[in-house]
Amino acid sequence: MSLKKVLASAAVLAASAGSIVAVAPAAQATDYPGVWNCPASHVCIWEHSDFRGVKDTISGYYSYANVSEYMHDRGSSWMNANYYRSEWLGEWSHGRMIHGSHLPPQYRGTNLVHDNFNDRVDFVMWG
Repeated sequence: MSLKKVLASAAVLAASAGSIVAVAPAAQATDYPGVWNCPASHVCIWEHSDFRGVKDTISGYYSYANVSEYMHDRGSSWMNANYYRSEWLGEWSHGRMIHGSHLPPQYRGTNLVHDNFNDRVDFVMWG
C-alpha cells in the first residue's frame, strides 16, 4: 500500500471518529437539560415533571429541611446530587411525618406521579 493511500485512510478514519464524538453530546443534551443544573451535594426539586419550571435547591448537608414556601405541595420531579447519602421527600399529614419518595445517591426522579407523591412535597430528609 502506498504512503498516500495510508494517509488518506488515516484521514478518513480520523474524520469518522470526530463525527462520532460530535454526535454524542447532542444526544445527551436532550436528556433533561435542567437536571444538570443541580449542584453537587444538594437535592433539587422542580415544579413540573422532567425537571422543568421553578427549581428549589436544598443543601444535602441538612438532615432535615423544609422546602420553600413556593414549592410546598408543588414538587413534581427531583434529583439527589449527593455522592453518598440517600434522601427522602416527605409531607406532613395530620401532624404525622409521611415518607413519600426515596432516591439513592446520584439518582433522579422525572415524575413524582409514579411514586404517588406528585404535588405533596413538604420536606427533604436523609435516608
